[in-house]
Amino acid sequence: MELTQPLLISDPLSASRVNENTIFTSREMIAQAQTALKDLGYDPGPADGRMGYQTRRALRDFQRDKRLTVTGELDVATARELGIISDTGFDRQDRPAADAELVRVLTARAERLVDGSVRVHVQTEVNTGGWRVFGEQQLRGDTLEVWARGVRPRGIVTQAIENPTFDVTVRDEAGRIRRVVVHGAAGDVYLTIPEMSRGTGELLSRIEEQAGRVLEDYRQQLGIRRDGDRNRFDDRRSYGENQLRLLVALSNFANIASVYSDLTESRNSNASLRTVAQMLVSQAQEIDSFIRLVSVNSDIARGWERIQDDVRSIAGQFQISYFPGRIGR
Repeated sequence: MELTQPLLISDPLSASRVNENTIFTSREMIAQAQTALKDLGYDPGPADGRMGYQTRRALRDFQRDKRLTVTGELDVATARELGIISDTGFDRQDRPAADAELVRVLTARAERLVDGSVRVHVQTEVNTGGWRVFGEQQLRGDTLEVWARGVRPRGIVTQAIENPTFDVTVRDEAGRIRRVVVHGAAGDVYLTIPEMSRGTGELLSRIEEQAGRVLEDYRQQLGIRRDGDRNRFDDRRSYGENQLRLLVALSNFANIASVYSDLTESRNSNASLRTVAQMLVSQAQEIDSFIRLVSVNSDIARGWERIQDDVRSIAGQFQISYFPGRIGR
């Protein structure tokens, strides 16, 4: 079975800058990966250039079958194995890589995602349609350098100002990145990004685990047993309004923590993660308002105090206000 010919990724002078840490995120590259995966019998969904759930699952299956590192990302090793890039520096038209040139950078921004990775979004400006614009990267010390490059279109093209964009994402060794320099034809753009906070993934896993434990301890205190997904209340007991409100709030908090943890693993956007972080903080505040009105045992109190500390850390990462409440005992 014949696959699409390799796609240009760099010119001879910069080929060494594309290392195994590079993650391809452009729609063109993702679409070619989707086509290649489908040709090989995998199911990445439509070749629309979007990195959705089906595409990530197909990439994981392919990586597992080829004994590559299973990430669900379109990294260099996976792209090579799929046959959409090569080390020779030629694209589908056998165009020399030297045809790639720096393009003008209009705007650039860098952000550190909650999983610790660094993403750089670059908007360029070209004077005709049909340009293929992409980014190259190199990590030097605490500085991530990004080159905004493009390949001119062939043949007759429309004379119009266009602003193609691309993203560059770095995960491995991203924790040491403090500065980003984006190189363009009209000059460089300098960006700074904050230091990586303590492992958010580990923090969320701990919150999720502790929330489940506190919820289970509180159920036991109320004499509630679990029957599958259902709560079986003790018919001999009477439950107060605040007790039931706290039970519901703890259950909701545990569910939100689980969603947040899953969303982080999917490497979703910071905006989505911030939305769920706000929900988590809001639910923690609701628990704070009820737990001070209910007498809880020492295990529950200590468990919730630990969760409060971790929620405060999450809130700080997104500059969300959170002032833990006092716990009733």
